[in-house]
Amino acid sequence: MKSVTNLCFDTYTKGRVLSLDKDEIWKYYKGTIYKSTNGGEEWNSIINLYPDFFTHFLSKSSLFSRLYRKGVHHIQSLDNGIYCAFYDKNVIFFKGGEIITTSPIHGSRPLAIEKFGNSVVYGEYCSNQDRKEVSVWQADCITKEHKAIIVFDNIRHIHGIYKDTSDNSFWITTGDENHESGILRATADFNNIENVLDGSQQTRTIKLLFDAEYVYFGSDTPSEKNYIYRLHKKTRELERLCEVGSSVFHGCKVNNWLFFSTAVEPSLTNETKYSEIWASCDGKDWRCIMKFKKDFWNKKLFQYGQIFFPVGQNESNFLWFSPFATKKTNKSFCVSIDKVKEFYNNYNSLFY
Repeated sequence: MKSVTNLCFDTYTKGRVLSLDKDEIWKYYKGTIYKSTNGGEEWNSIINLYPDFFTHFLSKSSLFSRLYRKGVHHIQSLDNGIYCAFYDKNVIFFKGGEIITTSPIHGSRPLAIEKFGNSVVYGEYCSNQDRKEVSVWQADCITKEHKAIIVFDNIRHIHGIYKDTSDNSFWITTGDENHESGILRATADFNNIENVLDGSQQTRTIKLLFDAEYVYFGSDTPSEKNYIYRLHKKTRELERLCEVGSSVFHGCKVNNWLFFSTAVEPSLTNETKYSEIWASCDGKDWRCIMKFKKDFWNKKLFQYGQIFFPVGQNESNFLWFSPFATKKTNKSFCVSIDKVKEFYNNYNSLFY
């Protein structure tokens, strides 16, 4: 499978790019995990997750996959050439093209996962209308065991877990009501936990980004206007930086550039029909550089319009992103930081 050049972007490929690991790029497309080792120009099939004819046939339908939340949602590199992938409601550990172990996860698909030694940690994400206990789980590669390492009894669910490599701490985001929505910081061994922010819809967030001094996030609320913030790690001073079109779901870093994307969800306050990419070269000044219009399929049944970014430490000169349930859905695009700078410096937004 080869990627294709595009006038506005450097290249695009079918499917969703999920992970960047040094010189490897991983994506998922219609039931199969692929890997590229040449910057996304060519892709090699690694694992077919739906080997029997019927499920493989269904996996090729993007609408069926959207309706039933099928497919790979995360890929994470571990040690010794081992990777893990979360798909449907399972986690698999694999090496090369061989699956080592498979086990079911707790809750629905988690919104984010992180490496923890040679295992992964993920937050329990589910509707949880009855407000039962939810946990941060550690999934072990060898034993298939899922161990609860933090248990919460006062929140709806966990939005994400993110590692700050400056001190190896883990930051946790939770939701959804005011008293349930917050940001916590755990030590590298998860033995000590600090409540950093909570108490409002503006502390309801999903994705966190880090630099040496700050934690960056966007609010995730359908009931209020949404903003991008930065929190000083030492002083805990919180700055509201800019208003965005709707809830912030995803984000990534490319070298020193920061990116967040917004979602198109049912809301009486955030009525935009576009999922947006916001960029910053300094963490202070944020500008919208791209917008993708929501497709006409129902938001709740066929998922919100959004733009995914791959995980991993991206030290290249290229931003990868994957529009979903919008125009250009089911493709991943690669754009150089030089082109990002043009959009950013000219205050231009590409509309699709």
